Amino acid sequence: MTDQLRARGRGPVVVDRQGVVRRERDWHAADVFWQAGQEDLLVADNQTRMYGEATVEQRGVLSRLAWGSCARPPGSTA
Repeated sequence: MTDQLRARGRGPVVVDRQGVVRRERDWHAADVFWQAGQEDLLVADNQTRMYGEATVEQRGVLSRLAWGSCARPPGSTA
């Protein structure tokens, strides 16, 4: 879907549970996909459920895989 939006000249966005719209460069700041406890997740899927059911250590790995230096897994102080 993201590529289809870009092909039409539109940028993809993420909207969180609070209604905050984030452009792609700011996605890491949302507690939506594999960040913190996903507290602002609006719609769950298999990937977000997997993270939610993972151990704290597994969440740390997943968050770093997705977000690199911007990762904020549960228990992080960043």
